[in-house]
Amino acid sequence: MIRVFRNAIIGIILIIPLILLSLPTMLTFFGLHPEYKEEVFALNDKRALIIATNHGVLNKPNETNGKATGLFLSELSVPYFRFIESGITVDIASIKGGKIPLEPLPYFIKTNEDKEFLNNKKAVKITKNKKQKIFASYSLVKTMRAGILVLGPMISKHHKSVTSLPGGCLIGARPVNYHLNVLKKLGMKYEIKKGYIYANT
Repeated sequence: MIRVFRNAIIGIILIIPLILLSLPTMLTFFGLHPEYKEEVFALNDKRALIIATNHGVLNKPNETNGKATGLFLSELSVPYFRFIESGITVDIASIKGGKIPLEPLPYFIKTNEDKEFLNNKKAVKITKNKKQKIFASYSLVKTMRAGILVLGPMISKHHKSVTSLPGGCLIGARPVNYHLNVLKKLGMKYEIKKGYIYANT
């Protein structure tokens, strides 16, 4: 009886590590973080900006302590590496600047991209500049079809902005009078000089 019990204990001790090691593969098999073999696009000379959270604690209003939380890393790491594979230059920043807290996750939940992201700190650069940026140049705005939409958030957050007019494209000019009229009704003041909208509240 003692021998049977001892053998059972030894069997359990040997099986548990095997289960733990095989968990990532098993979870992928059942649909967690499936691997897709998608087409790789050639998007050289394009840029992408990924903005992540600064919030690292689950708490009630006016409380500073609470359960640790943060960015679910695969929401950043997976698109980051897809962008890089397509030749896009990627900038990563947080809303307030500085550190991006990560959601505490067990090892078997992390994707391959998560692991590469965490281990490749030299290649992955996170912008930590906390200086307020209120200038949106023409070279930036012209690359975004809805580039004028950066004006509202900057006015809301920083109360001032210098934003380029978006210019035109193959289908014609991009008028922004509707945007400016709505923001003016919300209290924004502005003037247009040399192709730039100088706005404040």
